[in-house]
Amino acid sequence: MAAGSLLLVAAYCDFFVDLFSDNSADKFGAFGYLWGYWQSPQYSHGFLIPIFSIAYWWTRYRPIPKEVAPVDRWVGVALVAVCVLLRPRFAEFNYQWREAATFVPALCGVFLIVGGRQLISWTWPGLAFLIFMYNIPGEVSRQVFYNLQRIATVMSGYALQTLGFDTYWEVNRIHIGDHELGVVDACSGLRMLTIFVAFSIAMVMFVKRPWWEQLTIVLSSVPIALAVNVFRITVTGIMYALDFDSEVANKVFHDFAGWVMIPLAFALLYVELLILQNLFIEEEPSQVAPLGVGRRPASAT
Repeated sequence: MAAGSLLLVAAYCDFFVDLFSDNSADKFGAFGYLWGYWQSPQYSHGFLIPIFSIAYWWTRYRPIPKEVAPVDRWVGVALVAVCVLLRPRFAEFNYQWREAATFVPALCGVFLIVGGRQLISWTWPGLAFLIFMYNIPGEVSRQVFYNLQRIATVMSGYALQTLGFDTYWEVNRIHIGDHELGVVDACSGLRMLTIFVAFSIAMVMFVKRPWWEQLTIVLSSVPIALAVNVFRITVTGIMYALDFDSEVANKVFHDFAGWVMIPLAFALLYVELLILQNLFIEEEPSQVAPLGVGRRPASAT
């Protein structure tokens, strides 16, 4: 039954991959649109997201029920039908992001058709995680870029001032003595933020922890990602202030620091996990001996 169930799901998924790769504004459909974004540095992790979802389903696999409630299947059919009808409309107006985004709810519909709510009950984390394979759309992306640039600029400026360097900032530029450091889009920290939040959630999915620890890990991923990016900008600012060669400073800023950021963020997350593990000590319940057990018998006189 397990092999047959997996083959059934694979057949449905193959059908939808074919379906969602045709009649699109992009030559290769929704996946061609996503693949194009995955080539950019900001979303280069995107191709790993479906792999994590598949790995999660594999490790959490439960047999697919032989019988599915008709209402579950009809809800699944409705979801698929709505997505299939919307895609040509989105393609007509060149709404590529919306067109690509219909894939996840359509896949939910397929899962409902195949296994009903019982299948959704253990696959939904993997389905929800697929959201991270998409880019942040249009105007939202611009607002996120601006706010991240502003946060990185201000926090790095304060860090440099705290360390005793003559620093001031305006918009997204930091002035350190006679030097100027620009926090451009590539330095906003969006790449670090999207990657680290996604992988923090992936870790929560695979590692069994109390719910409050899982929530703490996910919520803390944002400030950790921001702090690591501020650290990178601050180190570069110090190099400028100490009159390091500008080419060397730029190499550190864009190349070396880029490789160090993610390991540093995971090191901070590991420290957080150790703190959470030792924050509360679980006491083993002590067993009280029943009354009279263990008493020495009274000596006869």
